[in-house]
Amino acid sequence: MGIGADLTSNRLPAPAAYGRITLAQCRTALLVLLLAAEITHLGLPVLSSLKGNSGQWWWLPVANGRAIAEAVLCASFVIVLLTWPAFVGELRANLAHLNDTDRNRWLALHLACATLFAGWLWIGTSSGQLPPLLGTLWFLSGVAISTATAWSWCAALLPFSFWCGWFAQSRGSFAVGALIGFTARAAGYLAQALWQSLRDSTFSTVVWMLRVLGEPIVIDRSQSLVGTNRFTVSIAPICSGFEGIGLIVVFLTVYLWYSRKELRFPHAFLLLPIGIATIWFFNAARITALILIGGHFSRFALLGFHTVAGWIFFNCTAIGLVIASRRTNLFTKTENPRLAATANPAAPYLVPLIIMLATSMISGGFFAQCLDLAYPLTVLLTGSALWIYRRRFENPVCSFNWPAVLLGAIAAIPLLILHPQSAPIEADLLSLPRSLAVTWIAFWLVGAIIITPLAEELAFRGFLMRRMASFEFQNVAYDKVTVLPILTSSILYGLLHHNWVASIASGFIYALAARRRNRLADATSAHMTSAAIIACSYLPAAMGHLRP
Repeated sequence: MGIGADLTSNRLPAPAAYGRITLAQCRTALLVLLLAAEITHLGLPVLSSLKGNSGQWWWLPVANGRAIAEAVLCASFVIVLLTWPAFVGELRANLAHLNDTDRNRWLALHLACATLFAGWLWIGTSSGQLPPLLGTLWFLSGVAISTATAWSWCAALLPFSFWCGWFAQSRGSFAVGALIGFTARAAGYLAQALWQSLRDSTFSTVVWMLRVLGEPIVIDRSQSLVGTNRFTVSIAPICSGFEGIGLIVVFLTVYLWYSRKELRFPHAFLLLPIGIATIWFFNAARITALILIGGHFSRFALLGFHTVAGWIFFNCTAIGLVIASRRTNLFTKTENPRLAATANPAAPYLVPLIIMLATSMISGGFFAQCLDLAYPLTVLLTGSALWIYRRRFENPVCSFNWPAVLLGAIAAIPLLILHPQSAPIEADLLSLPRSLAVTWIAFWLVGAIIITPLAEELAFRGFLMRRMASFEFQNVAYDKVTVLPILTSSILYGLLHHNWVASIASGFIYALAARRRNRLADATSAHMTSAAIIACSYLPAAMGHLRP
């Protein structure tokens, strides 16, 4: 029966018919994935061959097409956040009245428009410099085709009554969201324009830190070089700190909105300047530490510390600010009962994955681009967390079920197709003694097939997917979860992995497995099956390197 049970006790049972995944729901998911593919491959073109038309009036919007698309995506995300109750209300009201015939027609029209849009791009990129009249016609036809492509996609996803009702209830939020989206993109340009000043301040701070530590300093301001006589670095724009500042501002903005009922305003807005100052200081400290480490261990500094230190400092800053805001009366409403010292229902679902990610990130700094010798420690710590929380579960989180195994085998197909064909651990195993290599492979198999699927399914399907449906997620039955939480949690799950396209598809299948019989155990079984297939595809080559 596995190591424990899921917190869900089926307090909200649903009819068997409700738990079925319909073809319409699958089509909706595929339509969303189609949009992602169109944005990636068609919506953000690099029209370098049209630079000869820079003098024409339509050149400016074409040259900034990528920035406009980014601003629209950002605005869409903000609008959904600001209008979430109205968005969910209209979604629920319209899902019961979908006309599949109309949606199929709109989908066919969308595919035709997408094809026309691809042809429009091809004409523009292959024509070189266009005459004024022809260029104007080309641009206006592109505006018309792209508008028809967007409208047909919306109509194929949901009826116009949804979009009209959503907009009618939230006109002000739409305007604010659009303003925030385009302002955020403009702020990105401003940050790039101001990076020189930010780089100078970072440069001076690193020099000050090195002097405080008594290190001999080598400086070349013309090339932004700073370091010691043993190791120097160049502070590039991406290292000046504005990227970390942008990330922490976005994170804190989402956190302030998400926790707006628990935080005390306007005091909570102080978290933004505190976060900006903290992440900037940590960036300077990171560069200083890189210089000091590079003076003694240059390979580790370049391939290890430099790769993961930024994310470690960002995570520490983000998590530290959240914890501080929850425990400081200046920021939090102490009378809020949700802040009482009670057992956190989310902890069993999230702690194992957090431990696994944290240990992997730290060990990655020491074993970058080589065999992670600390991986057994990651397996032991994550497994210990799962064991500690085993009594917080009520229903099995892992059990054998043939349909779930079949779904897991299907989910492994995109992973096998898009995954590297040779195991990345093979060459490094040759440098280890045979007994140590066999031990490492054993831990790798346990971690890949058992520990990782358990930790990821608890976090993404057990918690996140249901948390998007209700704050009291532990009371949400898996077969009551709609397509939107399934798709969103699958996308976030996929983004956690390098092979994100295949992982999104696999995550969607794992969610369907959990929803099919209202059991997280089926999702875990499917995930373990996929992991076992992938591991077995690597194992023969890895073991072949250990033959005496």
